[in-house]
Amino acid sequence: MNTWYDQAIIYQIYPKSFQDSDGDGIGDLNGIRQRIPYLQDLGINAVWLNPVFVSPQVDNGYDVANYYAIDERMGTMADMQALIHELHEAGIRIILDFVLNHTSDQHPWFQDASRNVKSIYRDHYIFLDIIIKDQIIGEASSAARFGRLIQPVPVNPISIYLISTCRI
Repeated sequence: MNTWYDQAIIYQIYPKSFQDSDGDGIGDLNGIRQRIPYLQDLGINAVWLNPVFVSPQVDNGYDVANYYAIDERMGTMADMQALIHELHEAGIRIILDFVLNHTSDQHPWFQDASRNVKSIYRDHYIFLDIIIKDQIIGEASSAARFGRLIQPVPVNPISIYLISTCRI
């Protein structure tokens, strides 16, 4: 039995660069709404929407600080609800790029885990106690360039964290 996505034509949208509706230079949810006729003309039947949740934008929105709220730069929850409704009215499904396997260092789980070794969220992250050596610091810097977010946190003697290993 075929499902809808077996024959889907999916168009990925990175909201920040797709369409700005309010003149601030940053694409947003209402900008996407303005372009629904264009999306229909393309013949797509689904939109894959990159992250729009609250984020410090260290990792282009993939470093989510709050999974329950829309980043104000992207719009509001009402804007999101209107976008979903209007896409559905146009016969277009929406797929949210909802990243659950890592969070921002501003997320409450990480904040708790980094401050409390007995935190219930501690095993959602990998914390490495290290001794400062040029070689180890060099490895940390190299890892940061390859997309892993590595920063100091206040755990003794000195710790680094890798935000990419949340258990689901």
